[in-house]
Amino acid sequence: MWSWLTWLWGKSSKVYNLVASFYSRIIEAARNAYRWAQNAKNKAIAWANENILKYYYKAKSLAKSWVEDARSLAYTLYYKAVAKAKDLFAGVDDLIKIAFKKAEVLAKSVANVAIDLAWILYGRAVDAAKAIFVGVLGIIAATVERASQAAIALINGVVDTFDATLKRAGITGPESEGQLRLFLENPIGFVGAYLVSILLTALDYTLGYALGTVEASLPPPPVWESGGHGGPYPPGPGPLPGASPLSPPLTYLRRSGYRYTPSHRGADFGCTQDMAVYACHHGKVLVAGWSNVGYGNYVVISNGEWWSLYAHLLSPLVATGQRVSGRQPIGVCDTTGNSTGNHLHIELKHHGSFVSPYVVFGVEG
Repeated sequence: MWSWLTWLWGKSSKVYNLVASFYSRIIEAARNAYRWAQNAKNKAIAWANENILKYYYKAKSLAKSWVEDARSLAYTLYYKAVAKAKDLFAGVDDLIKIAFKKAEVLAKSVANVAIDLAWILYGRAVDAAKAIFVGVLGIIAATVERASQAAIALINGVVDTFDATLKRAGITGPESEGQLRLFLENPIGFVGAYLVSILLTALDYTLGYALGTVEASLPPPPVWESGGHGGPYPPGPGPLPGASPLSPPLTYLRRSGYRYTPSHRGADFGCTQDMAVYACHHGKVLVAGWSNVGYGNYVVISNGEWWSLYAHLLSPLVATGQRVSGRQPIGVCDTTGNSTGNHLHIELKHHGSFVSPYVVFGVEG
């Protein structure tokens, strides 16, 4: 037996070392790709802010300066022409008036033409600066987009390669996206749970073979209910099996995980990822969000008589303060929080006292 355990430990260590090595490479590759994309984006934006906008405003300022200079020159010439005309034709009323009017009209015409030309040049300069600015921004955006796509492609390729390596190594657990995400978030816990499951399975077979060779049988499991009927702990109010008005939280109820004990005042029911979770009773949603004590995404509903908690959801489908009815979908199964696999953890209170969900729903617990 000891040699078999030593062999199992050696194989498990090799699997763990392989997983840890690939995990570190995935994280490092993803970080490098992300840093490269961010650095390219920051450099491009910094260059645009420092150069393109600077040239744009310089061109705009220069065009305005040309307009002002042209206007000033036109009016200067106009006033000089008027003054010169007055000096030349002083004393000759009719001739002076005719010449003066012609000179005034001509000066105004010259000034207007100069102003119009200056505004045309100004508009063209502004349009050209805008076109250059928009074109460079488009190039920057395209470059950043290509960099982001390259980073995403790199990460996806590494994840796919890593997933294939795990399958070739004999680890068939992380076949879904949710399980792979769980592994990437907590590789040590994932591998530990996997190795523990292998060890427990082996011990089950060993114990079964041992019991098959002797006249012995295992004692029945202890029965405990916090509130309800019977059990070694003080009873409390609670309905008999099948006597409650509650609806089951899942389409099929199958015990999976810890039993109902003083340290685990709830029931664990097996479910697949994305399976709908239903409200057991009507009431008001007291909580719908993330828990910092291991529940992950969870929902709490109460109506005075009944109180229920649904944990490890992918995301709540209801909001705090919302009124819900029995059998209304309130979330989706997942493994968020302190969990090693997809399941629904549910807790029930009847008039403020915990009761066993296994007893309420008539499921063997």
